[in-house]
Amino acid sequence: MDYRKKLSCAIVGLCCILSLHAKSPQAQFTLPENTPQDIAQSMPQDSAQSSCDDLCQAITKRTIVSKDKSAKYFGVGVGASLLNSSKGGNFNINNNVQSPYTNPIIIPSFGVRMGAISFFNRYVGVRGFFGFDMGFGAHSGMLTMISAGVDAIAEFPLSRRRQVFFGGILGMGADAYLYFDKKDYNHWGAMKKAGEVFMQVGFTTMLGIHNRVNLVYRFLPARRASYFSPTGVVSLEYNFLF
Repeated sequence: MDYRKKLSCAIVGLCCILSLHAKSPQAQFTLPENTPQDIAQSMPQDSAQSSCDDLCQAITKRTIVSKDKSAKYFGVGVGASLLNSSKGGNFNINNNVQSPYTNPIIIPSFGVRMGAISFFNRYVGVRGFFGFDMGFGAHSGMLTMISAGVDAIAEFPLSRRRQVFFGGILGMGADAYLYFDKKDYNHWGAMKKAGEVFMQVGFTTMLGIHNRVNLVYRFLPARRASYFSPTGVVSLEYNFLF
């Protein structure tokens, strides 16, 4: 019995001590004075701010470059149109009258270009174009051609300031043409009138913000050139961007 009484008294005493300790102000549990926000603010901010500034500047610079390279343009072009002039030897389809030309016909040409260029980033973009060309050949021959299409552009910078870019062009479009001369095609019924779907490849160079030079070769990829149709067009173009 003495052992049990002593054990009971010890348990009751321990409970009393714990109760008094819990009610004491010094024993209350408190949060640390520094909150997570205070701790974050107390950490060094120079490196974090510097990284953020560098990232923001890189994104801003890339956006500015892409925006500067995207523009409308107007330009001129010079080159040569290559025409397939014969069918079945040196005879044309006008009652098998012998053609005065050799095959193919090479006609120097010039024209104007207009359209818009849009870049997704510094290096990749697309170009929509419209062209009007005229060429003059033998026997007072005159070729008139209109064309429209779209190109994909991929290029890379050649200068550290990224003011000079060089790359490639690949696109497709359609054209319509009219040919007249004083020998065989000297009235409306005899004039050669047709249209073709074409592809074109070439090189492009950006010189500053407002200048672009293109060397383009246009060809018929999917079928043989028909009688008296363009088998190819080579053009050197200058575009002013605005």
